[in-house]
Amino acid sequence: NGNKIFRLIHSSSWGGMHLICNKFNLCKVEEDLADFIPAFPIDLVYFDAFGPDKQPSMWTREIFGRIASAMRSGGILVTYSAKGEVKRNLRSVGFDVKLIPGPPGKREMISAKKI
Repeated sequence: NGNKIFRLIHSSSWGGMHLICNKFNLCKVEEDLADFIPAFPIDLVYFDAFGPDKQPSMWTREIFGRIASAMRSGGILVTYSAKGEVKRNLRSVGFDVKLIPGPPGKREMISAKKI
C-alpha cells in the first residue's frame, strides 16, 4: 500500500485535486511561493527549499507568514532545517516549533504546528 501511495503522489498532475487515500487529498501547485494564494486552507506543508544559506529569500518571516495565513489552525509544516533563525521566524508568525529526529544522516529537523 505504501508503494501505491508513493506512486500516486508522484504521478499526480499539477493543478488538480487528487484523492490519494482516505482523508488525504493532494493538490500539487507549480507556482512561485511569493505569489501563491491557495483556493482552500492547507493542512500540511513539506517545506523542502534549499537551505537558508543557499536560498535565504525562502526562509524569511514574510514567506513563513504567507504560509501560516494559508494554513488551518493545527496544520503542520515540516522541514529538514533545524536552524535557530528558521525556528524563530516560524514562531514569530504563529507556529509552535519542535525539533524531531531527522532522517538518516540528519540529527534533527523541524515540525511546526500552526497555533
